[in-house]
Amino acid sequence: MLKQTAIYQVLNNARRSDLETLAWFNAFTPTIREKIKRLIVEDQHINKGIDEDGDIIGEYSRATELITNGAKQEGDPFTLEDSGAFHASIFVRILKDAIEIDGDTAKMESGDWWTIWNVNKDRILGLTDENMDKVVEDIKPRYREYLKNVLLNIR
Repeated sequence: MLKQTAIYQVLNNARRSDLETLAWFNAFTPTIREKIKRLIVEDQHINKGIDEDGDIIGEYSRATELITNGAKQEGDPFTLEDSGAFHASIFVRILKDAIEIDGDTAKMESGDWWTIWNVNKDRILGLTDENMDKVVEDIKPRYREYLKNVLLNIR
């Protein structure tokens, strides 16, 4: 008799060991993954020249200003958009308990500019706290809706 009650069904559905994992994967639509990439490339790199900690990645030198005929001004933050190849290579992968963000840094590693400017490559491809909050707000509704549908067995 207990097995026929709605509360029993909800509790039984809640015992699924993969429930949170499935909700997590369901929340990260292709649109959300693209937004993560856009926040890193456009907001953090191009607009602000910052890494995931909000620190300036580096600043262009007087030599760069001369080489680029003033397109990049001395003291302006690095945008990492020289050829566009690095930004185009960035991808976002959703793992069971993490978000993996990576890209092909091979072109940027040539010339050892990472070392010269003391740039922490590992911090360039993460979201700032502010941008992570934006992503969290975007995934919350889908995460909640998925849990609600599974718990209440809504199809």
